[in-house]
Parts: sequence; C-alpha cells; structure tokens
Amino acid sequence: MHEDADLLVVDKPPGMISARPDDQTGKTLFHRVKQYVRRRPGRGRSGRERSGLGRSGGGGSSGGGGGGVGAWVIHRLDRDVSGLLVFAKTHEAYLSLKDQLKRRQVHRRYLAVVAGELPITPAGQWKWIDSFLKDGGPNRPVQLLPAAGAEASQPPPGRGEPLAPMRAVTYYRVLAAGHGRSLLAVRLETGRKHQIRAHLAGAGHAIVGDRLYGRQAPAATGRLALHAWELAFSHPVTGQPARFLSPPPQEFLQQVGASSDVLLADAASGEAGAPAGGSSDVPAAATGGTEKGWDHVAPWYEGLVSRQRSDYHEELVLPGVLRLVAPRAGQRTLDVACGEGLLCRRLAGLGLECVGVDASEQLVAAARRLAGSLPPKARVRFLVGDARCLADLPDLQAGRGSFDSAVCVLALMNIDPLEPVLAGAAAMLKPGGSFTAVILHPAFRCPGQTSWGWDAAGQSAPKPKRGAAPGGARQSGARQYRRVDAYLSSTNRSIVMNPGEVAAGKPPVTTTTWHRPIQAYVRAFAEAGLLVDALEEWPSHRVSEPGPHAAEQNRARREIPMFLAIRGRRA
Repeated sequence: MHEDADLLVVDKPPGMISARPDDQTGKTLFHRVKQYVRRRPGRGRSGRERSGLGRSGGGGSSGGGGGGVGAWVIHRLDRDVSGLLVFAKTHEAYLSLKDQLKRRQVHRRYLAVVAGELPITPAGQWKWIDSFLKDGGPNRPVQLLPAAGAEASQPPPGRGEPLAPMRAVTYYRVLAAGHGRSLLAVRLETGRKHQIRAHLAGAGHAIVGDRLYGRQAPAATGRLALHAWELAFSHPVTGQPARFLSPPPQEFLQQVGASSDVLLADAASGEAGAPAGGSSDVPAAATGGTEKGWDHVAPWYEGLVSRQRSDYHEELVLPGVLRLVAPRAGQRTLDVACGEGLLCRRLAGLGLECVGVDASEQLVAAARRLAGSLPPKARVRFLVGDARCLADLPDLQAGRGSFDSAVCVLALMNIDPLEPVLAGAAAMLKPGGSFTAVILHPAFRCPGQTSWGWDAAGQSAPKPKRGAAPGGARQSGARQYRRVDAYLSSTNRSIVMNPGEVAAGKPPVTTTTWHRPIQAYVRAFAEAGLLVDALEEWPSHRVSEPGPHAAEQNRARREIPMFLAIRGRRA
C-alpha cells in the first residue's frame, strides 16, 4: 500500500500469520517483509539501518539478518483477519510507531459482519463494550470478565502463572443490516488478543465465520468476516498525518445486501480520533456497568458534601468553578454527574437555569429534595441518566445546542470511557459555550501512584529553637516532596471513600477511580470540538497546625497542586 525510507504499509490477506518468533517455515508476513526489504537495500534512510542495527526488533522481533537490513513488527492481526499492517524499516521509526501505539495515538478501524440485524447507528455516534479479557493460552479463547476495578490492580504474573486480566475497550457502530447479519465499523481503544472477536461474541453478535467464538455464526464465504480497513498515525520522521484505507471485501457488503455507498460515507467522515459520543447497550455483565451509578455511595456522599459541608468544595472547588464559568443571570447551565446538586443550587441562586444529570437515582432524589429550599422562582431540575449517554436522554433532546455552559466537577475520574462524556456535553452547548471540568491533578494526586515524603534530613521532626515562634521557619532544612511512581499509563483503582469509618469498624464505601495523563483529557476535549482556552492548577487551601514541620508542609501544599481545572469552548 505504501513504502518510504522509514516504513512499509501492507494489506494482509486472510489465512496468513502476521509474525511468529519461532517461524521456521518462512510463510509469515513478517518473513516476507524481511525478504522484500533485503532485496531493496537502497530504500533505507541511511547507512545506519544497513549496518546491523536492524538485527534486533527492539520488542523481540528479528531484524533482517543477511545483509543487515532491518524490519520491525509494530502490531499484528489474527491469522484469519485481513487488512492493513505497518512495519518499520529503521529502528527510529520502530521506536516512534511503538510509542504512538502505546499512547493510543494509532487509529485502527475495522469492518466486521456479525450475526443478527442491529439498528443502524446514527451518524457520529458509537456504542462501546468495556470489560477485562483474560488470555486462556495458545489456540484457546480469551475469557470475558466484568470491568471491575479489582481486576486491574492484580500483580503481574510470575513465570508459569496465568496472565492477569487486562482491560479492553471496543467501540462500534452499525453501518448496514440485512439477511440476518449486520455490517459494523469497529474501533479499538486497546489492542488485546482476540479483543474484537471476544467482545462482539460476548455481546451476542459473533463475527460471521468465527469458529473459535461464534459457532452460531457460520461462515458465508469460508473466511472470518473481519477486515482491518483503516490505519492512521503520525509519520515517525516528518510528523505528518498518514492515513490508509484498504479496499473492503465485496463479500462483506453482499452478506448484508448493502452497497459501497455506506462505506464511502463512513470513510469520507475522516474520523481519525476517538468516537464522538455514543452509548453502551451491552449487558452489564459484559461492560461491568450499572445503571445505578453511585447509588451505593449516595448516603455517604450526600453527608460529606451537603450536611458536613466539605471545605474543599466550599472554599476551593466551587469558587474556582464559578470563576471559570463566569455565570450571568438568564444563562443555561448543564451539570454533568451533578451528585446531590450543590453547584446547581448555587447557580440557580444566581439567576441561571440549571439542569443536573446523574446516574444515581438516590443522589438525584436528594438533589430534588434539597432544591426545595430554593426560592419559588429558581429554575432548576434534575434528571437520572448516564453521563456517557447525554444525547440519548429524552428530556435533553430539546436542549441540544442551547446551553451556555456545562460543568463536571470531580467526576470525570470516576467515569469511563471519557470521550462520550465530552462529546455529549459539547453537543448540548451553543457555539462558543464552555465546558469546565475539575479533576484531581493527574500528575501529583493519583491514588496509589503518588505520595508525600521527606528528604533524608526530615526523617525525624526537627526541634525548634528556644524562643522560636510556633510553626515558624523550619530549622533543619528538611524538605517535603511529592513522590510520583507512575503517570503516563492509564489505569484504574478501587478507592475506599471512608477510611476513617472503616477503621472504626464500619463497612467500606468503594468507588473506582480512573487515572489518565493530562494529554488524554486535552485530546478528548479536542476530539469533541472543545477548544481548550483555560487550564488552572489549584493547590490545597488547608494550613497545618503549628509545629516544627508546619512551615514546610504549608510550602509544599502551595507548590504542588491538588486539583486540575480545564475549560474548553465549543468550536
């Protein structure tokens, strides 16, 4: 499909193995790529990749051998899957493309024919499947597990132990349906073994011709109906966007009785980023989702925010949100994952019309009850709904494109996937309307990956000099620091929200927190059409009690932020 000095893009036929470390037959695609590159040594960028540097693939893949010309495996397709693969021809290109793949910056879209006729997905919308997959070993199907946070925190396996479950997210949209089958466009958020096949089969719509996962979906053409249709990435040397389309198998269209027009329209959309909006109609056992949201947390959360009046909300978060929203009487605001409605009540008191949405029926009931204290003229209402499916809420249909602002306060960390939330919020905004999100600072306040510490001089509390003012300047030179053990890798973790009560013998209240680097949030904003125009980092407002470490603790709090606020405007 394409070749230059740094990479090779090929269209793999079904039935061919992409790559195998112990290949002795010479029949894998990677073997043929190596042979091809050896025969054309002049196609390399420089003499470096022909001097033997290409003998190691960096990730365990063999290089060229013989003449020393390099070839590197970037990703693979299952034997029975056809479509686009990219191979690196230089070590520099290999490192760049692997890094893009790891950061989920390589866009891969597939076509699949599945059993059953599904409703056509509206333009611009996607559905998703979210679960954990556990590798069952060679030539065995992977096991589909609920997307529970505890699974993600399992320790890595040792030698001879089974692989730990890994989270997998698959997006799909239905392009056409007929003859008892449906044609799907599928996009990978992660790239696990057999991910698309296992996810679609687990959702009750196995890929036609899949003998491992879908015996109920016999092949119509003798092959697995899955094709890697689109591949997009940034060129490893020039940085320019590169996008490739493989001609779709005509039998895919024939199986559903569709014309190529549906594919031309989808390809012309040029969707090289994350899906813009969507919903999950997959059973909760497959997604790990629940329509009740934070119902199990509702009593504790309402007590923290409303009855106990959290000082973080009152003195730091709410004033910052109001500054970024810049509310004016008569405006309309949407509060996404509104909880018990504290922000909505504040805004309604300022003369704004507010709509709050939350997945928890108990929190929405509390929000409606607490709103009874507002003046009769206050315009505020609360809806039960999934923040990832704002476009599907009937009570919001008439409000599309009518809101001046939308907010999501300390909730995006507890919602996954992220992209549908931002896309849905953007769809509700007027052009120029703002969406403001507040999260725990991903770099410095990631649960389980960051912590406070003292340098060597601070291992023991320094004794203040006689006559020194309480809480005055530190005497020992000890420094408090914030330790960061990991940052770039997205992960999730189960969090106990009431550790003090647990210590007193009460049952734990747990939620799942999703960590993402800042670039993931900015990318999601951009792909939703929200242009970031403000980013603020808020340190804690708290002050230590007087003591020998107080001054240094206060300095560290002022310097290392606790929250991150991002504001984007709809283009």
